[in-house]
Amino acid sequence: MARRAARDLRQAVAATGLDRTTATEARARAEEIETGVNARRPDRARVARALEQLTRLLAAAGSLAAAGGALIGPLHTLAGWLGALGGPVLGLLPLPG
Repeated sequence: MARRAARDLRQAVAATGLDRTTATEARARAEEIETGVNARRPDRARVARALEQLTRLLAAAGSLAAAGGALIGPLHTLAGWLGALGGPVLGLLPLPG
């Protein structure tokens, strides 16, 4: 599930209408997450840092509210996969409807 969520997140970030600078940073974080999740021995702490950075970036850009489930679903899934390391990300996400 984490691999699929990472792929879905990367695709959702690519489809989000961000300015060039923010989009470049968001794509880099999404790729870092996907690479980390797909690693033979995932470094969950590294994935957690990248996921939190991406979530903060998207929240600051207003994209979390605008994109809805396309971003929120994968973010929730990945935060859950991270266990306790995903707690800070869950705290940044809007509560489910």
